[in-house]
Amino acid sequence: MGTIRERMEDDQVPPSSQPKPSMLKTWGPPAAVAAVIVILSSIPGTAFPQHPDRFNSLAHFLEFGALSFLLSKAIAAEKTMGKWSLILISTVLCGTFGFLDEAHQFLVPYRVFDIMDLAYDIAGAFAGGTVFFWISRLPEDESGV
Repeated sequence: MGTIRERMEDDQVPPSSQPKPSMLKTWGPPAAVAAVIVILSSIPGTAFPQHPDRFNSLAHFLEFGALSFLLSKAIAAEKTMGKWSLILISTVLCGTFGFLDEAHQFLVPYRVFDIMDLAYDIAGAFAGGTVFFWISRLPEDESGV
């Protein structure tokens, strides 16, 4: 039967098999970015200061790029898949979220569904997934991913 210490040593996980990160650590960051996007798109249009359209386009591109990057990271932590599969899945999921976000703006005063915003959402999503793939291919000590 052995001592408590011997039993604890027998129950330890070998160092080669790393435990999976927690669900919150894996999926929390993309969920937080998605929540920020929903909160920002829920603000009535009159509450935003006037800004050039290119600022709006850049904001959509960067928001969905960040979301796709973090979503790709979460998916890759759960499942091994090829480069194009990962980029396609993250782009489709983020693009669908972008469509729903634009549709949601029909309900927000002084906001509209804008097809160009959706196009920048999808472009940002593709870029975010692609950047994640490039960074994740680097040795870990260089990328930090």
